[in-house]
Amino acid sequence: LVRGEYEQIAEDRYGGLNHILPAGFYRVNTVSNNQFVSQKKLFNDLTSGLANVSSYYSIQNQYLGQFSTDLGNLQYDNNIPFHQLDDRTILNNFLGVRYIFNQKYSVNGSKVPGTYDLIAAGKEKKDQNQESVYQAELYKTTEAFPLLWLSYKAISPSRYQKLSASQKERALASGVVVKGVGLKAAKLTGVKTIKASLVDASGKKLSKNKLTYTNSDASYKLKLHLSDKEKAKLGKSELHVEISQISYQPFTLSQQLDLELKKAKQEADLAGQTFNERATRYKYWRYHLLAGSPDPSYKLTVTGKKASETIVQRSQDMTSFYRLVDSAVMNMGTYQTLPNSLTFQPSKLGTYRFKIKVVAIPLNQEYTKEVRQIQKQGVKQLKLAQNQLTGLFTSKKAGVVTSTIPYSNGWTATVDGKAVKVIKTNTAFVGFKMPAGKHRVRLVYRTPGLRSGLLISLLTALAILVYAAFSHKEWRREFRAKKKEK
Repeated sequence: LVRGEYEQIAEDRYGGLNHILPAGFYRVNTVSNNQFVSQKKLFNDLTSGLANVSSYYSIQNQYLGQFSTDLGNLQYDNNIPFHQLDDRTILNNFLGVRYIFNQKYSVNGSKVPGTYDLIAAGKEKKDQNQESVYQAELYKTTEAFPLLWLSYKAISPSRYQKLSASQKERALASGVVVKGVGLKAAKLTGVKTIKASLVDASGKKLSKNKLTYTNSDASYKLKLHLSDKEKAKLGKSELHVEISQISYQPFTLSQQLDLELKKAKQEADLAGQTFNERATRYKYWRYHLLAGSPDPSYKLTVTGKKASETIVQRSQDMTSFYRLVDSAVMNMGTYQTLPNSLTFQPSKLGTYRFKIKVVAIPLNQEYTKEVRQIQKQGVKQLKLAQNQLTGLFTSKKAGVVTSTIPYSNGWTATVDGKAVKVIKTNTAFVGFKMPAGKHRVRLVYRTPGLRSGLLISLLTALAILVYAAFSHKEWRREFRAKKKEK
């Protein structure tokens, strides 16, 4: 960045709409792949004073990474566990995201999570052709979870792991995933599986488990078999495409060249052009040689009216960004009426094996009721300070304090000044048991090993000083002895 550029970016980070946000603790997010600053991926928001869930450090909390992959977060990266949560409504609500910024004319500009409503818009900017190219928008929800709340219903870890990724997300509003606390089992509902079929351009039904892709221009339809009555019953719903057990076997170099040569000849014949087989083969051979083909990288793209989502398997030369991708959830957006079909497009020739499942998550009164109960049971008088927080809970029955504070063994908790055991909730976050009544709680974080490290460093420094003093004394003695000899 040139001098002064970052200050300008920070001042106008979200079209200036960040300046109208109220004080207090809450988290914010942006719509996925939504670019506010031209050609600069400034996901980090650590200097604005806002708690942006897409901000990251050089290393990540292992539990957040596992939580993100368990829920099939398409945007998970090795050191950026959340990114923008792929705009999934319940995930944003669960993590306490109260506000979302959107660039209206950017990628995914119409893919705002379902419970968020527009409350402000910035000045619209136009290009030289007077076409709108930029307008910042601010969305707010009333369904954001508090930072801490009391849970009275539990989901056992073994039961939780049997759920699909979308079911796990929906379960976050129904109960807390925790082991052996004696709470009543949560009732899990709210995810509807939709019958779907994969068809080619001619309408021929294909296998949903195996696809041999031989024409790079070919695309497929993922047809959703829903009647108008079923659509009306589902109402406002978020549409997910779950793809699992993915494997890709590229064609050999010889097979790829033969298929590409055949396609090029057909195109030349249709256009009435002369076809030079030798030169064309050399062109494709050179391309594949420079590209390192065949390699196991691929892309699977699903496109709908509101979103285009891509599962990316990077090649091994991506070093620290490489990981094996065998499943993910593709959020196709929230619809008042679900669409009839989606477009499915592989990126490279070869044989793909996978399982496709289409589900809808209704954002209905049942979900809203569960959220309102969580908010009612939220912490009161929350105060945050350096490495600690305090709050007040009042309850007629015992429960588990649940939070979206990342779990670490550096956390300690007290209830009315008495130490209690910190437990892991929802596989990745801080929690602890809470008796009935009115109680003041306190959470304190101390970096694990910090005191031991300081003590070791102090003892080492002391040993060095003693050694230096002793060595200096010996040197002076030897110097005097040599001087006397002379």
